[in-house]
Amino acid sequence: MSDAEDFEVVLDTLIRGDEQQKVVLNALLERGVNCKTFAPVNVLGVSRETGVNAKTAIIRLIENGNLERQPATDLSAHNNSYRTLNASRELTNLDEIEL
Repeated sequence: MSDAEDFEVVLDTLIRGDEQQKVVLNALLERGVNCKTFAPVNVLGVSRETGVNAKTAIIRLIENGNLERQPATDLSAHNNSYRTLNASRELTNLDEIEL
């Protein structure tokens, strides 16, 4: 593959990932996740409903600064409560991501 083809593959992967994140973010917003308070989320339920690997999408949403996981109060606790970091349904702009 040429460098241009490699770039196209990377870009296609980012766009597809971005679409999956948007689907999961919308599902979270419909479940009451908002920017004011943390809300519990059944991640497996979101995966079943959307057909997307919600766990991976949630990790990317957190990494991109769109979502925050509530810190666990107990080190052994597994916490699935989240809140958005902005009130918008828009994701971080792909143009801001360096390749």
